[in-house]
Amino acid sequence: KRPPRPVCPPGPATMSAVGVDVGDLNACVCQIRKGTVATVLNEASKRTTVMVASLQGTERYMGDAAATKAVSNYKNSAVEMKRLLGLSFKEAQEEISKMPNGAKYVEDPKTGGILIPIVYEDFEKPEMFSPTQVMGML
Repeated sequence: KRPPRPVCPPGPATMSAVGVDVGDLNACVCQIRKGTVATVLNEASKRTTVMVASLQGTERYMGDAAATKAVSNYKNSAVEMKRLLGLSFKEAQEEISKMPNGAKYVEDPKTGGILIPIVYEDFEKPEMFSPTQVMGML
């Protein structure tokens, strides 16, 4: 009877990983497999994805499609959300003043955080999204 085969520790030839670089304006996803690094292309065959989310009617647009929609639908678009992650509404006032779009930001009465009112699914009343929720969409 043969002895059991020893288990090899993982090494560069057997390991794989995925890395996400999230910036203020763009994000990039890379994968490491079998010792090589490859950039994952988005739906537009680009190496970087624009960090924009735009909601119109029942549709959610992300990335390049959202950047196109944001021109005409700026009130229901969220851009540069990374700047607001983890900040309270009071701490974020300086960052909010630098934001390029005309979106409004309100204070969450429960947590003191930031909420972005966006009209979604043709409701009259805007839905409130946190910067974390918007980043999750992207």
